[in-house]
Amino acid sequence: MSMLAMMMNYVKIACKDYSDDDDISWKVRRSSSKVLAAIVGTRHELLSQLYQSVAPALVNRFKEREESVRVDVLQTFIVLLRQTLVYGGESYVTRENDHEPKRRRAIGPSESQESPKQMLRNLVAKLSRNLSKQLLSKSIVTKQTGFVLLRELVTVLNGGLDNHLNTFIPAIENSLSTSSDVSHHHSSTNSNLKIETLSFLRQLFKVHPPQVFHNYLDRLCRPIISSVEDKFYKITSEAFLVCIELVKVIRPIEYNVQTKTYNVQTLNPSFRSYILDIYNVTIARLSTTDADQEVKERSIMCLGVLISQCGDNLKEELKVCMPMLLDRLRNEVTRLTTVKTFTSIADSTVCASEEVKQAVIGAINEVAVLLRKSHRQLKVASLVCLEVFVRRYGNFLGPASYSRVLEELTPHISDQDLHLLPLALNTVVSVLRTNPQSLGAVYKDILPSIFQLVQSTLVQGAALDSLLVLFETLIATNEADFNKLLNGLIQPALVAEPGQLTLSKQAYSTIAQCIAVLCVISQRNCSSTVNDFSKKISDQKQSDSVKYLSLLALGEIGRKVDLSKHANLHVIILSLFSVPSEDIKSAAAFALGNVSAGNVGKYLPIVIREIKEDPKKRYLLLHGLKEIISRYSNEEGVKALGPFADDIWNILFDSGENIEEGTRSVVAECLGKLTLANPNKFLPELQKRLRSISAQTRGTVVTAIKFTFINQGQGYDELLRPLIVDFLSLIQDNDLNVRRLSLSTLNSAAHNKPYLIRDVLNQLLPLLYEETLIKEHLIHMVEMGPFKHKVDDGLDIRKSAYECMYTLLETCLDKLEIYNFLTRVVEGLSDQHDIAILSHTMLIRLARVAPTAVTQRLDEAVEPLKGTLTYRMKDNAVKSEIDKNNELCRSAVRVVVTLAKLAEHGGSTPKFDAFVRDTKVGQWGEQYNAYHIELESKEFGIGHGGDTMDLS
Repeated sequence: MSMLAMMMNYVKIACKDYSDDDDISWKVRRSSSKVLAAIVGTRHELLSQLYQSVAPALVNRFKEREESVRVDVLQTFIVLLRQTLVYGGESYVTRENDHEPKRRRAIGPSESQESPKQMLRNLVAKLSRNLSKQLLSKSIVTKQTGFVLLRELVTVLNGGLDNHLNTFIPAIENSLSTSSDVSHHHSSTNSNLKIETLSFLRQLFKVHPPQVFHNYLDRLCRPIISSVEDKFYKITSEAFLVCIELVKVIRPIEYNVQTKTYNVQTLNPSFRSYILDIYNVTIARLSTTDADQEVKERSIMCLGVLISQCGDNLKEELKVCMPMLLDRLRNEVTRLTTVKTFTSIADSTVCASEEVKQAVIGAINEVAVLLRKSHRQLKVASLVCLEVFVRRYGNFLGPASYSRVLEELTPHISDQDLHLLPLALNTVVSVLRTNPQSLGAVYKDILPSIFQLVQSTLVQGAALDSLLVLFETLIATNEADFNKLLNGLIQPALVAEPGQLTLSKQAYSTIAQCIAVLCVISQRNCSSTVNDFSKKISDQKQSDSVKYLSLLALGEIGRKVDLSKHANLHVIILSLFSVPSEDIKSAAAFALGNVSAGNVGKYLPIVIREIKEDPKKRYLLLHGLKEIISRYSNEEGVKALGPFADDIWNILFDSGENIEEGTRSVVAECLGKLTLANPNKFLPELQKRLRSISAQTRGTVVTAIKFTFINQGQGYDELLRPLIVDFLSLIQDNDLNVRRLSLSTLNSAAHNKPYLIRDVLNQLLPLLYEETLIKEHLIHMVEMGPFKHKVDDGLDIRKSAYECMYTLLETCLDKLEIYNFLTRVVEGLSDQHDIAILSHTMLIRLARVAPTAVTQRLDEAVEPLKGTLTYRMKDNAVKSEIDKNNELCRSAVRVVVTLAKLAEHGGSTPKFDAFVRDTKVGQWGEQYNAYHIELESKEFGIGHGGDTMDLS
């Protein structure tokens, strides 16, 4: 550290100004800026220190008289900004069609005055003064680099120029009005300057409140709109993207997350001329037949935003432009963009004119037919568009349009594409809600596919949610069809053979959830349905398939409806705990738990009594208890479970000893969720048991903490934060199983709540790295008949440790000391198959975010990678072993291709260079070339020596 401090001090001295007499000091200053760039690009843990000492020096040197040095100084500051974006804590993203920036999930604690971002904010005023002067200089390269710097600045700070915008207005005007007719060279450089200026403006508009720009619209709109008319298509294309954001600034429409409504502001009459100017230049470009493809698409996008944001102020203009959009919809080249544009127009809150209505009526059949195309993006866009058309303009559509829509939707009601499926189901729901008369057509065309779909093993997540909404809508549309829908759902279970389940468990669960939706909506049919299922589960003649579905359905209904008036229901369910079928017993535990959740006061004492009195049923009863606790692991649950909490707590710990690991996992989940119900009481209780002499208890406790990470409340996090190290320190426990469970909990914390562990990683990382080491005392030989087999008891722990490292690399990158981390990754390259593949993945990721550090270790990676690629399988190896080895080799080749790209711009790596040459012409040469082409096509953004990382 002291060496680094001295180096930084020398560099700052070198950056001082010198006299003009015989000045060759610019070479020293340029070299010093490159050294600073290398430091900034590789030592992210010093960000705060860099902002204290280096950043002010760089800002002062923006006035550098030598152009090449000035550009290097600006580039160094850009590297600092990019490092801050990745390692500086919270960051933001914006999406193309959003009205406001969306905040990423916080990956760290709130910013303090000493945080890198706050120190950067404190520098903005001085930076703006110094940089604005350079942006008015004659040097085009300086201006271009300056606008790149500004774009990175507003991205990192999610704004930041609110009070300094006037400083940059002259430079923006100057850069966008620069003539490009002097010479070919100047034309090229001026075009690049314009593109960078426009790119900066686009980001500037995205991340600042619209009101900030309203006083400057006259000076901003003219040069932006004139850029749309530029002869160079790239400038025009970028200018259209800026116009899209500019329209949102002129007429902001903000979405209120709390009320789920749009806040529409009236367009300032003095701004209408800007909207008309943008409209006119957009229509002019859209009417040009020989325009570049990108320009065509972005002009359509711009027109869509104009209409969706300001359509109520363009009533006459809509008569001209809506027919034009319909024409573009029929054009194969522009139809995808036009479909998306129609979606935004139809969904607009300010544009519901007759012209738009007629255009939607004319477009709906065109869009529906596009579902037949093989172009997947077009299908997705068309389904989204159809749902919006039907939802917003369904009252104006005729029976023929509805019939066509349902006809085209039918092929997509299947599990062949699970991304298209929920979109198709949502559209059917909108059809039913806007036109209940379509119910007959839905039953005829769609319902047979639905009954087939519920039997799929793949329907879950968004697809399942949409399916449940569809059944809810079907029964709400016509409650008289209850039995018809119920029988259709039950039918697949009735054809099962005795003693076995013919559908997958996922299918039974899907069907049960659909039945529960029907019962919740149709209360008058609910009681009779529950009675019917009760009879089925107690009927000895019924097949296991029917009983299994009946139990799941009772559980799903009981979760939503109080079934306590069915007096003997729990007795019937409990009687099934002793049947031979494990599936039926598991379903009975699920049913008991969820029925109990519907009325805790009645059923929970029964469950507790049964656990105490009947040890043979304890495992199943604990599963039932888990269902109850899961329902009440929130603030409401404190009151509901309060009277029984102590009893449950003691029962769980009594059950945690001397039982199989599967049961302990259930106990741990119950403990974790019970802790969430009352953390003030139970979190200290868990902490006390960390010192238990029983390894089983310690393992249960550390696993229980893992199940609390599902909680999203700040209050619980504040209670857990000071205790988290105590729990995770069990990584160094004497018991192997406890160590493995602790690593799993650390991995879960890193994935779900990284902010809880970020500040204590310096204590946890040494323990984690220790578990990545191969420990010889855990390896022993096992004799299996005439054969001897080597068994490594530490393998599972090492694998868990590397999985944890992988997660930390994604969520806590700024808290990792890259060189130590990289050492363990390189060691993992020669470990067992799964660990080696994880190490390959991490090395590729590190090549992107820390290229300089990886470049320095390229030669070290040669031996393990070569060992993987040259390993010869035994002659008697089975196919699964061969496939596994080939997978590992392909993964290694991908790493070599990635690192070779780094080596092109790095230092001297003779050993690695020779290895790459051998790989290109060796056994894996063809695979190398294939991955190389793939990498080139993705435009892999590795920086040159770590100076210009692509962190987009």
